[in-house]
Amino acid sequence: MGKSSPAPPAPVVIDPREEAETQYEFGKKTALYNKQLGESTWQDTPYGTLRYEQVSPGSTVEGEFGVPTTRMIQELHPAEQALLDQQRALKGQYGGLAGQLMGKAGDLFASPVDMSSLGALPAANEATRQSQIDAILGRFQPQQARSRSALETQLANQGFTRGTGAWQSSMDEINRREHDLMLAANLQAGNEMRADLAQQMGIRQQSLQELLLPRNQTMQELSTFMTGSQPTMPQFAPVSAPQVSAPDYAGLAMSNAQMQNQANMAAYNAQMQNQGSGLAGLGSLLGAGAGFMMGGPAGASLGSSLGSGGVSTFSGSLPGAASGGGWSFG
Repeated sequence: MGKSSPAPPAPVVIDPREEAETQYEFGKKTALYNKQLGESTWQDTPYGTLRYEQVSPGSTVEGEFGVPTTRMIQELHPAEQALLDQQRALKGQYGGLAGQLMGKAGDLFASPVDMSSLGALPAANEATRQSQIDAILGRFQPQQARSRSALETQLANQGFTRGTGAWQSSMDEINRREHDLMLAANLQAGNEMRADLAQQMGIRQQSLQELLLPRNQTMQELSTFMTGSQPTMPQFAPVSAPQVSAPDYAGLAMSNAQMQNQANMAAYNAQMQNQGSGLAGLGSLLGAGAGFMMGGPAGASLGSSLGSGGVSTFSGSLPGAASGGGWSFG
């Protein structure tokens, strides 16, 4: 006769989808609550107030994630509102003047600039250059003639005749001086010609600027009106509202399942241990009874086998029994 052992406890199983949906619900409620916390703070400053106003309560259909719609409202102090209205009015006047200037600019730019009043483009005048050269050489020509005549008289008095080497050498020196004067006159005439051309170009450029002045001035004024200062709105400093965190439901469920499984296994192990101790005690009791009833070496051997809790087979002859008569007990 025997008793069967109990089956091990079934493990506690966590459904990931169910836990995720539960965690999602906690997160959704936390997000909505944090939104309400952030919008529950008003600001009241010398410039005005800042508050939140609910526009719609959000979806109320079961199973849907409805987020209430709110709007932020800034209400300025009467003095600040008056300044803002004044700035807007001035900006409107700027826009009106810009519109008038735009019409004027349209009329100015409707036709190309008439540059006929500026005359022909100045150019280098070769005749002016040559006249400058002639004027310079004309001033030095009498002195050159006197120097040449004096040199010829000196050479003749020294006994040098025309065509000799000494005569020609002395005349080459005076010729070089006259040639250098020619080069200097040519350079001076070129410089004066370029200076005169630059002056004429400067006069022409100034005349062109005066011609374009109405257009440029109109565009500058229009740009000033179009890029004027914008109305300024008082700024409210952000306020950090307290926040709450959603509980880790999935982590708590997993931890609870692990603790439950450990407790079930501990109880099962304790039950198995108690069952083993009971079987050992029953074996000792049966062994003691058998030894008392049978007596002798055979009874002691049987009692020892049963008391140890093991499984053994004993065979032998009872005292006083006939030879060949035996029994067995297992």
